[in-house]
Amino acid sequence: DHGYKTIAADINCAKPYSEMKYCEKICLVIGNEGSGIRNEILDICDESVKIPIIGRAESLNAAVAAGILMYDIALRKNC
Repeated sequence: DHGYKTIAADINCAKPYSEMKYCEKICLVIGNEGSGIRNEILDICDESVKIPIIGRAESLNAAVAAGILMYDIALRKNC
């Protein structure tokens, strides 16, 4: 309602964060390490992105994931 694009960090998403284009005002949704984001929240988000993980780790710490994504948004937002 306020012109924000909502982006959910979801390990099950197929789109890596490096492929995102950031032009709008953004609301980043981060879930917890164990459960992720509830489906009813994912359903109302505009897009979902994932951070590709190298090695055998199942997921990243929520704070680490948020930091990576916020840095990428700040670095590449160019509108």
